[in-house]
Amino acid sequence: MPETEEVVMSDASPSYVDGRPVNIHRQSTPEILSAINFTSENPRTVARAFGHQPHTLGFSSSHHQAPVKRALGEKWICLIEKGRRYYEDGVLAAYAGRPPGGPPEDFGEGEDVLNEFGWSRHEDSEEINRDWNPALQAMDLGTPIEGDISYILLDQNLEFDNGHGTQEITKARYYAYYSLTGFILVTDSYSPSGQLRRLQVPENEIPNKIPLLHQFSDALWFEWKTHTDQPGTFRYYAVESIINHPTAELMDDIMEARRGSDDVSWEERLTFNLTSDEGKALFGCPNGVAVSWLLIHRFATLGKRTPRVTILNPSGGMRSMIWDLIPEGKPGSFGDVTPEKSGSSDDESDGG
Repeated sequence: MPETEEVVMSDASPSYVDGRPVNIHRQSTPEILSAINFTSENPRTVARAFGHQPHTLGFSSSHHQAPVKRALGEKWICLIEKGRRYYEDGVLAAYAGRPPGGPPEDFGEGEDVLNEFGWSRHEDSEEINRDWNPALQAMDLGTPIEGDISYILLDQNLEFDNGHGTQEITKARYYAYYSLTGFILVTDSYSPSGQLRRLQVPENEIPNKIPLLHQFSDALWFEWKTHTDQPGTFRYYAVESIINHPTAELMDDIMEARRGSDDVSWEERLTFNLTSDEGKALFGCPNGVAVSWLLIHRFATLGKRTPRVTILNPSGGMRSMIWDLIPEGKPGSFGDVTPEKSGSSDDESDGG
């Protein structure tokens, strides 16, 4: 059951977001962690994470103290702003040749390299849940996907040397179904840093105790490019059985507001662009962050994409989201976008 894309911060210079060096103004680690990981963050800190002063991004004291009414209500205003920053100052900046944090890390490829980073890999015969059949049939994958899905288990169960000496295993794990025609479905996502936090390892010690290959977005890309000679075909990123609290609560609120229930079938699915409050919040939530980093750091391979997210919760017990990373010139795969509710923030002023 996927939890979150962890964010690791370091007190040493440079600072890190998603394990990558970025220009973050000096602040306490707890404040920055709160800003990046949770719904209660200060949008100013998110702005700084991309190397901007708050006033250059349209924030003012009056805006922060008296936010305008939004489609999702004031409860999610900070997460909406976070998603907007990741898209505008992350993805769109990368498309304009200004990726935050500099070029992506090249970890190489192959199982031997994976072992050096402390990870083991094996395949399982477990079959994908039949509830996914309608979604799979709607995907533009070029060839039939049935019989072409592998279940990959990546476990951080080997000792490793990260430049700070030999480190013990963290018991992190990333499990996912994938098809080389362009689809990945995440079933378990527990990062090394998250596992160490569960063991109550002091925050300032965590960066020295995790493998260099530790973020889910990087592990996912490593797996993908190792086993395909056409990595640019990647299009669909899905997550099932979401238990991360901020993400689950956000999805429940959206489904309740739009469908009157958090039991939403495939036929009742909700689909959002990033022009909507719902789309922005889902892009900025813990389970959406991996998508932003994939688009930012794998732009050279994937090209420009338009992200669109679909959420559902069959039988009220399988919260799932599907990100359709639409290539230029192609339509979305899952039907019409859900109409925006009155009170959306698209035409509002940022207040200065």
